[in-house]
Amino acid sequence: MAPGNVSGVSDAPGILARGPWTAEQVTAVWRDEPYEPAGGITSAADDAITALRDRGSPSHDGVAARLVAHATEGDRLRLELQPIRWALRLVEGDASDSVAALCVIRDAEGRWLAGRRAAWLS
Repeated sequence: MAPGNVSGVSDAPGILARGPWTAEQVTAVWRDEPYEPAGGITSAADDAITALRDRGSPSHDGVAARLVAHATEGDRLRLELQPIRWALRLVEGDASDSVAALCVIRDAEGRWLAGRRAAWLS
């Protein structure tokens, strides 16, 4: 990414960037090395998974994405991502900059389809 266009990740929730972008306008670059948290974060994630298992909840762990940086370059969006252990999202007060996405959809008449099953899908 070009210097000056790179944005670090803020801890405050908010909109990363405004589109719309076509799939061809979004580039995701993955770092090879997985994220390794400092301190006792890994132990806290292990404890959170154990607590889920102990109460009978799904307790699988996996891989998620961590947003390292982003940049808008003209009409393009570039994301720098890093593999991260999914369970790190469960640590109170530290999601380790993992990424969550929300897709909101409207039908041709402008009605919201998110949050409930559309009648034509029933």
